[in-house]
Amino acid sequence: DIVGGEEIVARYYALSDNSLHFVKVTLPDGQVQTLPNAVSASGARYTDDRMWVWWTKGETGFAETRNDKGEWETKYQGCQQVTGK
Repeated sequence: DIVGGEEIVARYYALSDNSLHFVKVTLPDGQVQTLPNAVSASGARYTDDRMWVWWTKGETGFAETRNDKGEWETKYQGCQQVTGK
């Protein structure tokens, strides 16, 4: 995904027994977050329930992080899936 000219790379994984699905998200600053799949009413939600959430629905996604008050806020939005890289 490219955000305002910046790229976010999300790679999806599953344990061999399918007991856990997770994503490794590489943010534009090079930081890598490994987030397990969590319950979601719509789309896919991956979170550490502490600092980061990665949401996807269809071919779009966005990332949320906690602000100084501990509230969730959108950090990266409007991410579009790019394949073939």
